[in-house]
Amino acid sequence: MRTPLSKALLLAALLAPAVAPAQAARVYFLNDHAQSGLVDVYVNGRLLFDNMFPAFPTMFGHDLAPGKHTFVVTASNVPPGPANLLETELDIAQWGEYTLKLSGGTDLNFPALALALSRR
Repeated sequence: MRTPLSKALLLAALLAPAVAPAQAARVYFLNDHAQSGLVDVYVNGRLLFDNMFPAFPTMFGHDLAPGKHTFVVTASNVPPGPANLLETELDIAQWGEYTLKLSGGTDLNFPALALALSRR
């Protein structure tokens, strides 16, 4: 038996998945540092981008909630920890599409890696 309350709850349940991700930002990744080799990118401890080759941007992005997030870049198949290549905190705004770019200098002895977020 359908009541007005059950119809309202059904409508809310159907619309919730469509409304919730709308605030999320879509984030892509580009490994623009040839000397880094394959890398993995973790966000807040969760693997987000896996085995990223240099010079090949991701075709598909991931949704991230707005706010501050901790980004960790490691060599491929290395969990976050003392061997991190880079760890930084970045602020994600809502609604946009962003590219997270790993870049660095050309000095192989002292690779100065940087992680930057730019709007697409």
